[in-house]
Amino acid sequence: EPVRAYERAFARWNASRHAFAFGKGRVALSGIISAMGLGPGDEVIIPGFTCVVVPNAFRFAGVTVRFADIELDTYGPSVDAIRRLVSARTKAVLVHHLFGLVCLDYDRILDLCHTRRIRVIEDCAHATGARYRGQRIGHFGDAAFYSSEHSKVFSTVQGGMATTNDPELARGLAEFQRSSSPLDPGTLSRLLRTCRKDYLTNAHPHRALIRHPAALCMSSSAVASTTADEVRGNRPDNYRLSLAAPLAELGLSQLSKLDSLNARRRRQAAKWREWAEERGYGAPWIAPESEPVFLRYPLTVPAAVKRRPRVIEEELGVECGVWFTSPLHPSPERVEGCPNAYTAVETCVNLPCLVPE
Repeated sequence: EPVRAYERAFARWNASRHAFAFGKGRVALSGIISAMGLGPGDEVIIPGFTCVVVPNAFRFAGVTVRFADIELDTYGPSVDAIRRLVSARTKAVLVHHLFGLVCLDYDRILDLCHTRRIRVIEDCAHATGARYRGQRIGHFGDAAFYSSEHSKVFSTVQGGMATTNDPELARGLAEFQRSSSPLDPGTLSRLLRTCRKDYLTNAHPHRALIRHPAALCMSSSAVASTTADEVRGNRPDNYRLSLAAPLAELGLSQLSKLDSLNARRRRQAAKWREWAEERGYGAPWIAPESEPVFLRYPLTVPAAVKRRPRVIEEELGVECGVWFTSPLHPSPERVEGCPNAYTAVETCVNLPCLVPE
């Protein structure tokens, strides 16, 4: 069965004991929350610079979310900010590896949580394949989740994976997965058309000739990754989805290419670093003994440049990403006590790393 084969392949590739596929990365996170038994009365600490779907997953389970400010070297959660928020109700801390960078305070956060007997959830949505001290990230906490949405490091158009080495959490994830709903045929068909459109507009040998007609003919078939209801903090009716077999087959194909694609990203990141240093832009910090994957290459630029990213786009001929445009992107919700998150909103842009060599 394709989904089971995909899970086994991902577990082998990632050196994980257990892997469980879901319809989205946020659903994989929800599975981890369920497996950990988190619910009303519990608190979790997460970075105050993230996608809104991350706090949503906890809130949908009745968990109270506390936001820790980030550091501005890798945009990861600050261990000092986490320490100030820890209470008797804190049951888990979420650590993310934004843009594919291993976060600056990784070791110190793990040590703090181990000492306080707090669970660690790793958000590897941007960082599938990144390594730290010879191991792929996701192995240092209690459980990890990954995204294979089409803008991530590898793509099943939409999809996610949860991993753990803990047999008790694995049993909880398996139970959560069994009670998830299948993707309806209409949505699956639209996702597969989205995959075809991406190929025609980005990878086809004659893409320059067909890009605009393909986009015009297929734009109505695209499936939004995050709905307007989710941005407002409402749980969609079809939230808890399993991964469809055709998308799992796509994942199997993508996995076989992922290490070579990540190597390409690292080569391009080295070029962006040199370019940024020549112009006085801030480049990200790279943790010793780490091997990032660079979903995108983040830069610290003057706020005026972020407001006018075409300055960079016209020079380089590539898209200059401006997300995150709010601390809980793309939600306008305010996050208190996170000044660095707002600095990042004003000054952080990102460049693509998977470009033709």
